Amino acid sequence: MNGKPKYWLVTQCYSELAIIRRLVNGVDVSYSFAQMKEDGIADWDGVRNYQARNIMRDQMSVGDKVLYYHSNTKVPGIVGIVQVHRAGYPDECAWDPKDPHFDPKTDKLNPKWFKVDLEYVRPLQRLLSLAELKSNPKLANMALVKSGRLSVQPVKPSEWETIMQLEQLRAPSVLPSKKGSKRPRGSAAPPAAAAAVSDPAASKRKSARKTKYTA
Repeated sequence: MNGKPKYWLVTQCYSELAIIRRLVNGVDVSYSFAQMKEDGIADWDGVRNYQARNIMRDQMSVGDKVLYYHSNTKVPGIVGIVQVHRAGYPDECAWDPKDPHFDPKTDKLNPKWFKVDLEYVRPLQRLLSLAELKSNPKLANMALVKSGRLSVQPVKPSEWETIMQLEQLRAPSVLPSKKGSKRPRGSAAPPAAAAAVSDPAASKRKSARKTKYTA
């Protein structure tokens, strides 16, 4: 690791409901933070977005700190922390015709897609919901709040510090809602919930390399 660590956020399509899964070419590629904890280290493969690819290939370094965000859940939000275990290297699943992320336009001599290895660190003390993040003026310019769709995003040091402070605070019971919105803005999950998120489908997969959706 050279100098101070940089900060990032990765998003994972995960749902508590088994009927709601992220399928790529018929394969369930959802990957929960609980599965990340069980695996310890996971290769962040399957990214098929050029901007996210460039971040992993050119900017992420060993030791960088990464927020783990669950999307497509009842309460989307940041659930834990991982770190970069191995810097960017070619994503070999792009060359495998049997892999759901296969790309016939790339090859080993001219790799198009890259990945990093991430290592489990810890869960947050409580889930920080997207609604809570959006309600904090210090995070108004955070990439997750402004765009949200990119699977690998930069996080400014000041934003990281704000999030580390937020996890120490009690979750707000009521969050501001947009005018006309009928969606309840309830409080985030209790501390134990972030650590206990389960993924029954993922636990049944016996393959040595878990495939994840990070497109």
